[in-house]
Amino acid sequence: MDTWHHWLFVACDQVRVASDHEADLHQALAEERATGSEDSPRKQAALEGEFRGAMITLASCAFTVDAFYATVNERFGSHPDAEKWKDNGIPRHGQIAATLHYRLKLKGRAMPVARDLLKQLFKFRDMAVHPHALFSDPRYRADLDAGVEPRFVTFSAEQARKSLGLTVELMTVLMDMAEKVAEGERAQWATFAKERINAVRDAARAIQGVEFPDREETDTR
Repeated sequence: MDTWHHWLFVACDQVRVASDHEADLHQALAEERATGSEDSPRKQAALEGEFRGAMITLASCAFTVDAFYATVNERFGSHPDAEKWKDNGIPRHGQIAATLHYRLKLKGRAMPVARDLLKQLFKFRDMAVHPHALFSDPRYRADLDAGVEPRFVTFSAEQARKSLGLTVELMTVLMDMAEKVAEGERAQWATFAKERINAVRDAARAIQGVEFPDREETDTR
């Protein structure tokens, strides 16, 4: 059973949640400036709602890639060095990047872009699951023109929209590569997978603020 596309649909749903709370936050700030009265409970509720939606979006993007990695291992085979990675402490994002390069022939400009995105997504996932317990100084957030808890910068609607667009584009490229190397039953699976990513792409494209990178940045030649 493939679950990677379901995680992407979850990301699409949750980025809308984060964006709705972000809009409410901006509206609350605008009303404060217009009236001169502060509505801290409304702003805090909007921040927390945006945080939760963005955190689920970013984690879902990481889960998407991890689930697809499991599919590639099952359908195309693992990387020859997979057993060594257990002893060498190769990070998960590194294992995934190496396997996609080896099995799906991911290369060209797409390879460093994929490595960077995977590293970032798994960093977000780890921050969501294993947060630092120590106090951190506030960080500046430009759209609020104020210092906020670091989590409200890392897990923001803006970051969620950006990461969703990049993840969908990466998965689109991976489906293109899978189609090229797949044969027999794998080719049938690749056709199904291509339909799924196209459906997700349509859903993501319909979300305001979600953009896909220029195809030159993900060129696999």
